[in-house]
Amino acid sequence: MSKYELNITKLPNCVRSVIIGLILSDGYIVFTTRSKNGLLGLTQSLAHSSYLYFVFNILAPYCYKYPVFRNRYRFDSENQGLV
Repeated sequence: MSKYELNITKLPNCVRSVIIGLILSDGYIVFTTRSKNGLLGLTQSLAHSSYLYFVFNILAPYCYKYPVFRNRYRFDSENQGLV
């Protein structure tokens, strides 16, 4: 979005509540050096993929890509999830 569009865009209260809930629970914010804005992220295992897609459907107008399948290795075990 352009700078003008960002300035006139107001988040609805229901969307703002979802974002705050994500940050307080499973979500995270990543700041990059290329942008002054942060990126909201959420990672869930495949067992909780329905929750991730529920949240994605609410936030889809503000997302730039779909959830992606990832294999992760931690403590010598493989975890499959969506990011």
